[in-house]
Order: sequence, then structure tokens, then C-alpha cells
Amino acid sequence: MEVKDVCSSLSNIVSTIENTLVEATGYIQSGSLEDFVSNKVGCLFKVIRCYSDEFKRLSIFTKRELDDFCQGHFRESGVQQAVADLDEAEIKWEEFLQDVDKGLLGSNDTSAALPRAGDLLTLNTVLTDARTQQEVEIKTLFRGDPVLLILLRHFA
Repeated sequence: MEVKDVCSSLSNIVSTIENTLVEATGYIQSGSLEDFVSNKVGCLFKVIRCYSDEFKRLSIFTKRELDDFCQGHFRESGVQQAVADLDEAEIKWEEFLQDVDKGLLGSNDTSAALPRAGDLLTLNTVLTDARTQQEVEIKTLFRGDPVLLILLRHFA
């Protein structure tokens, strides 16, 4: 893995996050938050695809591997700037998702009941299906076919 390749990949990820945030914010401003969640939430998956593509391009499998490489080359100014840009973009991403959560919760602030990073979820945990807006228990998603379960947050 070369420093220039890593910097290029980080730049691509940052651009994708920023462009996706502009697109998602535009959807919300031109319609409603509920419409965004019901019909346009799929635009957020561009960021997941970008991380996946860049990790494949760099022949890495985890963000930890990327972090370790960057830490080992942090004295190089290009790496420092690329990491700082990614950190800033990821903060904006998290803030956007928190704003969406707050908008959906409205005055019924049940954020204390929402799972946090590192929490263990039981099969009885109730989630909202982003496509149908129906509340479902996790266990109902496992019916024998393979299931890809994505909990939108910091997923890298």
C-alpha cells in the first residue's frame, strides 16, 4: 500500500461523504424528512459502497488496517491532511444522522432507549424498517435466507 494511494482513497471517501450529505440534505429540504426516510434513504448507501470500493482498491479489510497504516505514516503532511479531512467528514456524517434521528423522534425524545455503539442487541430488539416504516423485531428478519443487516451509523 502506497501513501499516495491511501491519500487518494481517503480523498474519494471524503468527497463521497460530502456529496452524499449535500444530496440527502437537498432531498429533505425539498420534501420532508419522512419522505426522505421512506423514499430516498438509499442515497446514503453510496458512502458504504465507496468505503468498500476503496478498501478493495487498497487490499484492506478493516478500518483498523487503514488507521494503522495512517498512524505509521502520519509524519507525512499528505497523510495528516487526508486523515484530518476524513475525521471532519465523518463528524459531519454523524451529526447529519443525529439530526435525522432527532427529527424523526420529534418531541418524543426516546434517545436514551436507542442502541449506542458497543451495545449488544437481543433478537427481540425492535427496529424500524427504512423501506416500509414498519417496526420489526430483529428475529423476524432471519427466516432462513441470508440477511444483510445495516445499522446506519459509523459503519467503517
